[in-house]
Amino acid sequence: MNYDKLKTYISAYKENFDQISKQELYKWQAVKQFQDHWDDQTDDIVQMLETSLAKTENLLHDSKMMARGTLLLMAKKKPLLVMQALNILWNEELSLENRYKLFSDIIRPIALELDGVNNHHHRHRALFVYLCLNYPEKYFLYKYGMVKEAVRKLDYPLTLKKGSWSNVYGYFNLCELILPVVRKDDELLRLHFSRLDETCYQDPEQHILVQDIIYAIAVHLDEIQVVNNDKSYDIQAVLKAKPAYLNFNNNSSQLVQTDFERLNQTRHQLGAAAELFVYKIELEKARRIGKEELVEYTARDKGDGAGYDIKSIDENGDERLIEVKATSSSLETPFYITRNELELSKQNPGNYYLYRVFNFDRENHSGEIAIFQGSLDQLCQQPATYISKLIKA
Repeated sequence: MNYDKLKTYISAYKENFDQISKQELYKWQAVKQFQDHWDDQTDDIVQMLETSLAKTENLLHDSKMMARGTLLLMAKKKPLLVMQALNILWNEELSLENRYKLFSDIIRPIALELDGVNNHHHRHRALFVYLCLNYPEKYFLYKYGMVKEAVRKLDYPLTLKKGSWSNVYGYFNLCELILPVVRKDDELLRLHFSRLDETCYQDPEQHILVQDIIYAIAVHLDEIQVVNNDKSYDIQAVLKAKPAYLNFNNNSSQLVQTDFERLNQTRHQLGAAAELFVYKIELEKARRIGKEELVEYTARDKGDGAGYDIKSIDENGDERLIEVKATSSSLETPFYITRNELELSKQNPGNYYLYRVFNFDRENHSGEIAIFQGSLDQLCQQPATYISKLIKA
């Protein structure tokens, strides 16, 4: 992503803030309306749905999608099943893809019973409206056309495929990259919070604001041309590893788990930026030998459980499975290795690579990279989640 373009677009967003707000404030009002009136214990499900979704027309209805109207028609016919379907969508113990499948399996036959309705009109866009209404601090409003135009204007490397979940994961990655930039802009935050009156959701995590900026880039703001000033990268020699012999007290297991949870919460900011940093490097290396189609941002496009983040190739065309570990500190800073990462590296020692991105500057998208090849078992000292570090060879 071109961070200089992003910052220029954010400046334009602030300059046109009042005009944009007049057109887009309904999003915060829709969330507030929903959260004030949703009641899953009600005896009148249809009336509750009509009231709680009363301000979602721009989100759930347009010339190509009539999700809100269809949902209300389905609720009049099978109210309990519609409530069951929505509660499945909000079940955080299930994967997004599984939730959507189960939701669709329930509402599809109901829609077929409706006169003049040939589909249920609930695709990814509607799914994330419902998720944002209930969990606005966690999800981002999604629209395929918005994403397609925004990634083009921001030079964000994402190939969109109509209906693919990789579009969603790539978009969420983009949102997580933009979020820390937004949170550091005091002028933007002042403008944002000043417009949110008692009729609006207060957006403490700024997730709706991030989507609003992306939508403005795609729709409201004129295209700009800015030279990409990403700094050059520095790849160190392949390193030998040294186990991190750390002293743990009797409560070490709990301490390690607590630290891991904290680290995992920040991964989508520092980690996502570092993954994109490495992905762009690998993409450029592959482009030089005409093999860029073989480079895949696996963690972004397919999820985070594969045991590696990026699939790439070396100069000979041999596959590389790359796990990225990032820190804004020095190379010697300890890091965590999951069991999935360890097991995959043991199964594929010849083509498994750990890229340690250190001295990483997220804002300027610059840093150094140390590369370790082979099984990670020599780095791992603690079971379940392993803490490790590297030193220079």
